[in-house]
Parts: sequence; structure tokens; C-alpha cells
Amino acid sequence: NFKAKNKGVWKESEEAEKIEKEILSSEKFINSEVNIYRYLHGIPYSAWEKGDKQYKYDLGFSSEEDYKYSITYYSKDGSVYFLDSTPYFLKWSNRFIDYPKNPNESHQLKLPVQMDLIWHSYDNESRWFEGNVVLPQNLQATFEKGHYDRMIVTIPKDTGGDFVNGVIYFVNKQKQDQVMRFRLGRFNDEQKKLMSPKYTLPKGFVVPKWEGRIPLKKPTDLEYWQEE
Repeated sequence: NFKAKNKGVWKESEEAEKIEKEILSSEKFINSEVNIYRYLHGIPYSAWEKGDKQYKYDLGFSSEEDYKYSITYYSKDGSVYFLDSTPYFLKWSNRFIDYPKNPNESHQLKLPVQMDLIWHSYDNESRWFEGNVVLPQNLQATFEKGHYDRMIVTIPKDTGGDFVNGVIYFVNKQKQDQVMRFRLGRFNDEQKKLMSPKYTLPKGFVVPKWEGRIPLKKPTDLEYWQEE
């Protein structure tokens, strides 16, 4: 952390500002994952100023079927964690009993604001599902109140449809409480698209007030599935 004297707003050349304005107002940028992310999460000034709080807890994944999976996990301040393969997988029958190997040696992790998930089969059919899951905005308060020591992402099984449903839980040795439900869409190779919206929003989600200097352009092509 450091302090710097405010010398005013930096101005680029007129040509540079013109180019920047054209890029930021283009349809391609407005509907890019970068712009959608900042639209959904705003600017985390408090996390940048004070630091994102860390907690002693584990992350894990469980499904009824032996599918490959990958989870990219973003914290409020922009830290990124990755979960995949054996160390974090929990057998379905023991998902609330066993504990996975923690990906952080110091055993201190930040809470996520979004998880990007991929789940797919090993076989020749190669059924592929993916989606971006926005976590509840009261996640920190819920976690601290419940004294949990693990977050587990679960997908029961592939039922052959165009999407799969999953559930995220907070767990400790006495209980498991549901955080939210989510949905992953199946990728159609012939049509080259997901057969269900890519984004999942939690119940009661409110788009944060934009506090950036440059006006934010609202995405025009943001499709999502939301918990009821």
C-alpha cells in the first residue's frame, strides 16, 4: 500500500482519446467478457485500498460421474485460483465428509465473487458443459456468520439434456448449507454455441453502482439464468 498526491486526471492526446472512445463503444467490447465482468461486479475500491480478506478454508468439487472439470475462481480484488484434477475432487458419497487438499500452502484463501466452470466427459461423445457463476453479494457475511471451513461445488450428473444443474455449498463438520444453485450449458459442436445462457446470477442480484471515471456501457447481449 502507498499514498500518492493527486495531480489531476491524466489526459491522453485527442487522437488517443478518440481511438479509446471508439473501442469502448464498439459492440465487440460492450459484449466482451471484460465489460460484462465489470458491469456485474463494479470497481472494488475498498478491496484495493484495504486488501481482500483471507480465510482458513478449503475448496472442493464433487459429481456423481467421473467427468473432467476445471474451475477458475476470482476474488473481489482480482486474485485468481484454479481447481482441477484429483487433489480437489471428492467422491459423491463422501462429499460432505472428506476434505480436499488445499491449493494454497498457507491455507489462507479469499472468497470468490465469480467462478467460471467447465465440466466434460472422457468418452468419445465428449459432452461439454460450461458457464460463469456470479456468487451472492452477501457471501462474505454468510460465510463469517456460519463459521464454515469449506466451499464445495457439486454437479449431480449429466441427464442428457442441453444443460446440467449444480449446487454450491458452505460446509463444516456439523452441517452443509446451500449457497446457491447454478446451471451450465452444453456446448453444441455443430452450432458452435452453448445451449443455455453462459451466466448464472444468484437470487436478489443487484447490478452495483458504477463508480468509474469513464462511463460504463451496459452489455446488450448478456443472457443469463437466475435462481428463483
